[in-house]
Amino acid sequence: MIYESIFEQAAKKQINAGLIGSGTYGISLLAQTLCITRLNIPVICDQDPQITRQACVRAGIPEDKIKICSERSQLLLAIENGDCAIAENYELMLDTPLDVITCLRREDEAGPGGGVFLVFGCKNDDTWKFMRAKGLIVNRRGTCGIVYRPYHLLGVETPISILCAGLLNLSTGSLQYKPRLDLIAKTRIDLKAGSRIPLDHGDVADTFEYSIVPASPIDSGNPIPFYMAAGNQIAVDVPAGTTITCDMIAEPEDSRLWELRRQQDRRFTGVLE
Repeated sequence: MIYESIFEQAAKKQINAGLIGSGTYGISLLAQTLCITRLNIPVICDQDPQITRQACVRAGIPEDKIKICSERSQLLLAIENGDCAIAENYELMLDTPLDVITCLRREDEAGPGGGVFLVFGCKNDDTWKFMRAKGLIVNRRGTCGIVYRPYHLLGVETPISILCAGLLNLSTGSLQYKPRLDLIAKTRIDLKAGSRIPLDHGDVADTFEYSIVPASPIDSGNPIPFYMAAGNQIAVDVPAGTTITCDMIAEPEDSRLWELRRQQDRRFTGVLE
C-alpha cells in the first residue's frame, strides 16, 4: 500500500488521537487501531462513560486497561501508563499529548450510514460511450453518471485519514473544499402538520424521493437539507409532490446542527441571519 511508504518518511512514527463518540462507527475505528502500530487512541470522550467502557471491551481493550477520568491529572496519568482513558468532558482532552482529536458524530448530527458514491460528468461523446460500455450508470438525459461502492466501509478508511493529518499534515479531502450541494426531499404522500420526519432515511423510503441540488442558504422558501428536517416536527400540512422547504419545518431550539449550517452559509455565501 502506497501510504505505508509515505508514512515511513514522516518525522513522527506514531499518532495519538482523541476520539469523541463511542458509537458503532467510533468503536469500529478503535478496534482497527489495535492492529495499526502507527495510530493510538489513548482517550475517548462520551456522555456515558460506563457505556463507553463496555464498548471499549467489545473493541478488544482489556478491562484493567480502561480508566474513567474526571480530572485532567487522572487522564494524563492514564495516558502515561498506556491505559485507555475515558472522559465525559471533552475539555479534559485539550492541552494533552494528543496529535489529533476526531469527532465522528455529534449528538445532533445525522448518523454515518448511507451510500458511498461519486457523481461525474464528461465533456465529450466518446468519453460518455466509454463510460457506458464499462457498465457505469448514466442518467436518462446523459448529463451525469455515478460511480458507487455497494457497501459502506464505516470506519475502515478513517485511520488513514487521521494518519495523513497527523503524520503528513495533509487532508484526504479536496484542496478547495466548498459545500456546493444539498440533499433535499420531495413528498410522495400528504403530510400533516405536527407529525415528525424520522431520523433514518430508510424509514421514509415510501414517503420521500430525494434529489441532490445546488446548495441554498437556510431561509424561508428555500429547500431544506433532508437531515436538518429529519427528527423535527412538520409545521404545516404538506401535500404530495411538494419539496420540503425551511419554513415547513419547526426549527428545534438550541440546535447545534442548525447553528453550524448558518455559520456555513455566512462563510461561503455571505448570508446573514
